[in-house]
Amino acid sequence: MYNCRPKRDRKGKILKHEYLSKQLPSTRIQPDPRWFINNRVINTREKLESFREEIQDRLSSNYNIIMNGSNLPMSLVNEHKKKGKAHQLGSKPSAGTEKKHAKHFKSLAKKADTP
Repeated sequence: MYNCRPKRDRKGKILKHEYLSKQLPSTRIQPDPRWFINNRVINTREKLESFREEIQDRLSSNYNIIMNGSNLPMSLVNEHKKKGKAHQLGSKPSAGTEKKHAKHFKSLAKKADTP
């Protein structure tokens, strides 16, 4: 039904892999300049701090307007701090966490152990 053999050129190099083969073809993606069009890079920490201060001044003032805000890297201005994970095991007492079935199974295990 299917032509399952791989297609090869005259030198024996595989041009097209066989149908449902386990060998994957090379999947290198060529870099494209369109990927890097919308990126902005700020080189030094001082420039970043001055940029943050300037943007905060502009945003806090009612008389200043940022005309083209889509070109600004606003994620650098608004750094979100990650919230720490709550320690749930240490915060709840473990005395009342057993279910009724667990107590029932313990009593059954004791009965099974005694001859």
